[in-house]
Amino acid sequence: MLRVKIKKIITETELSTLIKIFPFLFALHEFEEWNILSWHQKYQSNIPDVTDWHLRIIFILLTGIVFAIFYFANKLRNRNITAYIVVPVLFLLLYNGSVHFYWSIKYVTYSPGLIFGFFLSVPVILIMIYKIMSQKMISKLYAVLCGTICTALFIHVIILGDKLEQGIINAMLLGKMLLG
Repeated sequence: MLRVKIKKIITETELSTLIKIFPFLFALHEFEEWNILSWHQKYQSNIPDVTDWHLRIIFILLTGIVFAIFYFANKLRNRNITAYIVVPVLFLLLYNGSVHFYWSIKYVTYSPGLIFGFFLSVPVILIMIYKIMSQKMISKLYAVLCGTICTALFIHVIILGDKLEQGIINAMLLGKMLLG
């Protein structure tokens, strides 16, 4: 019965509907990370001198960017262009959710962002990518390229061990610069 309901959701939910609701799911993920700095400070060794608010301004900024990208992409009349715009973002968010899952396993503790970033977002992302691929809205090469880049980023996180990746450090420092 559950399998039938899941199949019905996958087949009957329009991609445009998923594109409209996904930014709200992303916003919930960012809100779940609202107090992640103390977690990073506990488990990673290279955290810059920043405050919770330096991270929060970045969470707000990222949420605005995701809303803008998905809103703009959904307004386009060409569904293929829409797909080419949202697919890299979806793969990056798939990577992000996977990192939260990895951290939760590695540190045997809850990584803030795990619930909305992995358990709730990843299934929706996979449904969206499945719909895009099955409707041949993007080339397989483009999907493989996006997937390869995100896989390389994930492997890099594993290689870093207890160090935080430079992209997140740069985001933290940008938040510090923005707030002074």
